[in-house]
Amino acid sequence: MIVLIAMVKAQKGKEKKVEEILRGMIPNVQNEKGTLKYILHRSQKDPTEFMFYEEYVDQAALTLHGGTSYFKDLGKNLNGLLDGAPKELFYEAVAAITR
Repeated sequence: MIVLIAMVKAQKGKEKKVEEILRGMIPNVQNEKGTLKYILHRSQKDPTEFMFYEEYVDQAALTLHGGTSYFKDLGKNLNGLLDGAPKELFYEAVAAITR
């Protein structure tokens, strides 16, 4: 499994538009078979900071996600709205609780 943390920072005053665009990804990603989790978060301290927590079954699923038309459109739609480039951090799960 591949875990990806994607950090996005909106320009001040453009938080609502950025959130709207990011939320728009959820219905599309819902249909990706190899995507296990795709959760959008907003910082409690800074409303300009957003984070996606993503889990993929394997590299092929992550590659598929990155190659979709809606993912490519995401970059275009966020153009001029962000404070810096998005950051990606990759992890692998090593232990967890289950409920």
